[in-house]
Amino acid sequence: MASSVESLVERVLGELHRIVQTETVIGQPFQSGDLTIIPVSKISFGFGAGGGLE
Repeated sequence: MASSVESLVERVLGELHRIVQTETVIGQPFQSGDLTIIPVSKISFGFGAGGGLE
């Protein structure tokens, strides 16, 4: 059981790391008059787990 949980956690964290990077493109810069608008995003996530013996 622990092995499958560890495998799942590793896969999830690996995908999150791949998706949530500062290099991830979220939009192309565009001009508005004399201004250049650069789309930005703030991303956060949480993860929790627990276990125990009865």
